[in-house]
Amino acid sequence: AENVIPRQIVEREKFGFVAPGSPALLQQKIDWVFDLLSYERIKRQGYFNADTVEFLKTKYSQKGFKLNLTLEDDLLIVVLTFGLFLELFKLPDLN
Repeated sequence: AENVIPRQIVEREKFGFVAPGSPALLQQKIDWVFDLLSYERIKRQGYFNADTVEFLKTKYSQKGFKLNLTLEDDLLIVVLTFGLFLELFKLPDLN
């Protein structure tokens, strides 16, 4: 791609890309995020503890909350992506 990408980009120091994560999605109040993380859906699916997901949603939704991604995992992004996986592949609920 060196023929297409500007030289300053090709030669610059490389760095990892970190997406904003679930706290940013929750704080933006995105409907599909709240739908995938709804207590009823999580409880019905049975893969995760619905009370824990609710606790994390409350914590992550607080204004100004940010995860320290070098020390903490974004647990709700795991639940979100797994929920998308369940939907996409039409996997059964456990409950």
